[in-house]
Amino acid sequence: MGASRIDMICKTLIKYGMDASTPAAAIENATLPIQRTITARLDEIADTFNKENFHAPVIIMISPTISLRKDICWFEKKPLFSKRLVIAGAAEQRSYFYNLLSDSGGEILYLPVMKTKLKEKKFNLYNLFSKSDFEWILFTNDLAVNYFFEILRREKLDSRIFGNKKIAAIGKRTSEVLHSFSLIPDFDSAEFVADSFKHSFINRQLVAGKKILRIQNDLPYDRIYQELIRSEVTVDELNLYDILQNKLDESSITKLNDKSPDIFIFSEPHSIDFFFGALGTKTASNILTKSKSIIFDPATPEVLLEEKFNQLQISAQYISGSLHEVVNRLN
Repeated sequence: MGASRIDMICKTLIKYGMDASTPAAAIENATLPIQRTITARLDEIADTFNKENFHAPVIIMISPTISLRKDICWFEKKPLFSKRLVIAGAAEQRSYFYNLLSDSGGEILYLPVMKTKLKEKKFNLYNLFSKSDFEWILFTNDLAVNYFFEILRREKLDSRIFGNKKIAAIGKRTSEVLHSFSLIPDFDSAEFVADSFKHSFINRQLVAGKKILRIQNDLPYDRIYQELIRSEVTVDELNLYDILQNKLDESSITKLNDKSPDIFIFSEPHSIDFFFGALGTKTASNILTKSKSIIFDPATPEVLLEEKFNQLQISAQYISGSLHEVVNRLN
């Protein structure tokens, strides 16, 4: 790769006739989010290389075309190039976040702090749907959708079970997974914001005073439930799966300690508790304190934020919303 011999390479090329003013470049960790690039004249690139403390793996390029770099440099212009994104979530959600954010240019470190498991019980969905008088079925995350259809298959049922009941989806991921099962929600929203949820779903869809079935896990309390109860909506809960602590491998913890995150994302309200559980309060607090931005799932209850964050006095920019919007906002 020439990193240790760049001075000799440049001097030899000049000695045998190459113009000393020929543009040259050195690219460290090429194609990775941590890529670094320097450019200089051929007779100056070695000094610049050493001053910038470049190390292998490095690609050295010498060509007049390097003068075009400012115009054609697309990779380093990605919105989150050189930023480190750390995501704490369920092991089953890893691929979704990689697919969503991999093209942003950021370095992604996914922490599977929790794992999910379908409850070992007979749900009798046929009896539930045929005898209950709920008008809406509410899905608030993608895991609930996937597990619901797994139970349908297990109980030899299909989407006809919905009958004339309406379907609501909160969150872009939730809606996308429902579409993958060829179901178009009667109501969906890209994110959860309390005021807009009350206006667009509760008021506009006229669900106040009615009964809905919420498909979820054992969620103790959140903003969605709070808004529904305030509007006198009767909420029946169908708890499909358990969320369990997942042990992190040592390499992930080492990476966290070696370099602080620029952006820390909690994919689910539960992931906050499990992140602190996996690392311990002191270590988790230290990591988050050094993060420039912290993003929460918008449905995360205030009581959890107060318990885990306010007491730790974390100085960070709290952001809620669509990750696509967050990427654009933080570039």
